[in-house]
Amino acid sequence: MISKNNSFGVLKLYSAKNKILSIILMVIILSTISACTKQYKTSIKTGEVINEVDYETVDKIACVSYSSGRSQIYIMNSDGTNIKNISNNDFDEFGFFWSPDGNKLAFTSDYYGKGQIFIINSDTTERQNLSDEDHWNGYPTWSPDGSKIAFVSGELEIVDGQANIRGQIYIIKNNGTEKINLSDNILNEWHPTWSPDGSKIAFVSYINAIPQIFIMNPDGSERKNLSNNDFDELYPTWSPDGSKIAFVSSANGVSKIFTMYVVGSNRKNITGQDFVGTYPLWSPKKS
Repeated sequence: MISKNNSFGVLKLYSAKNKILSIILMVIILSTISACTKQYKTSIKTGEVINEVDYETVDKIACVSYSSGRSQIYIMNSDGTNIKNISNNDFDEFGFFWSPDGNKLAFTSDYYGKGQIFIINSDTTERQNLSDEDHWNGYPTWSPDGSKIAFVSGELEIVDGQANIRGQIYIIKNNGTEKINLSDNILNEWHPTWSPDGSKIAFVSYINAIPQIFIMNPDGSERKNLSNNDFDELYPTWSPDGSKIAFVSSANGVSKIFTMYVVGSNRKNITGQDFVGTYPLWSPKKS
């Protein structure tokens, strides 16, 4: 069974507020530790390459390092030379993704004691906070054309001694303007991921505490539950042509990788009965 109390679902922690915030951030850090991302000249979303990659054009690698005692974002040449700490501060920073043009990174920072979405120029290290200081923010993902960023934002709620973050999906322009709550509801919604053409966003919404795969337009309209069942279904990832979505489902009692068409039809368990899998990631289309 897939746990609903995971790093992007309801977080239940028992402690004082500061300790709660620290633990929440560490959960997110642990999900990205040791992750290095190559800089591509093509579009990416949520760490996924959505166009063909010419590996001869790769010239930089970004990664998270704890060598300074904090989670910091570094960049280097693809041969390992010219390593530079572009965080260079006393805050934990992680969960980064290259912009489609390869010039900037969007990431999560513990700058105000809770998650905030920043973008940073990889050359000048000039940075900008795109998010709201009063809420926890994380999981930034660039639109394919680089003009907008989708992310999760939510208030920390203490109920009966338990700390919950009710996530809502937002988009914002890459200059920090026109922030829009696409969720705008009382549900718990996480893990936005853009379709390759930017016309849809897949995400997870908790319906009666059960995570389900949804899609919607980038303005929040035409929401559709593709799962529409009683199983935990998480981690949507688009096929390169945008016709299918791969995801994790507990339909067989344990985590299995499924695919389905974007209309929700032709669900297929592609990992069989004896394989347990999670975190699917669709490869880019080959030439």
